[in-house]
Amino acid sequence: MEIKKYITENEPKMLEDLFSLIRIPSISAKPEHHDDMLACAERWAQLLLEAGADEALVMPSKGNPIVFGQKIVDPDDR
Repeated sequence: MEIKKYITENEPKMLEDLFSLIRIPSISAKPEHHDDMLACAERWAQLLLEAGADEALVMPSKGNPIVFGQKIVDPDDR
């Protein structure tokens, strides 16, 4: 599919996904937003899985959570 056509057809969903992230008050410099940072990381993991990632993990760290995602591609399927 041509990229411009794809963007046009999927723009409403892409914008809603973006707004779902923007709505989370995830200012990492403020300790009171710790739970929001976790919610934001979980939303990113969900979006990665919806986009076709094989795995998306939210991992704790000393600071903010880390999101790891991967898509495993068989090089023989090209």
